[in-house]
Amino acid sequence: MQGEKPPKVPILIEPSGIISRQSTNMIATKDPDLARAVRFILDNYNEPISVKDVVRESATGATSLYKIFQKELKKTPHNFLNSIRLENAKRLLRETDMKIIEIADRCGLSNPINLFRVFKRQEKIGPQQYRKENSHKLKRNRSGYVHSKG
Repeated sequence: MQGEKPPKVPILIEPSGIISRQSTNMIATKDPDLARAVRFILDNYNEPISVKDVVRESATGATSLYKIFQKELKKTPHNFLNSIRLENAKRLLRETDMKIIEIADRCGLSNPINLFRVFKRQEKIGPQQYRKENSHKLKRNRSGYVHSKG
């Protein structure tokens, strides 16, 4: 690029990870109430929203929405919301040096106690243990983002 000849052997750069786009988080459904509820959760999981907020956004009743979630996703709206929050918390634990309190806040769980409860219920370990077990192969840069040691 600066007038030098290209290297004879290709330079391979290992990706540091995969970032899922909103289009990746789509759930195929013909039910418009479920689609609105899921979109609301995906767009707002990082805020302190509750199932009441999801019901309000879906424009259907709580019982109907619960039945739709169970039928289509095999989860309650509350469990779906927590699973989205947990996946994002796990990513932040693996890929950053953020403090647990920051991660809880960024994932809409308000405080470390709620993060711990969700983690324990789903993963059977706490967030600090998860980080310890899942970030050992990673090297963090100054911004907190991770690159594989390779």
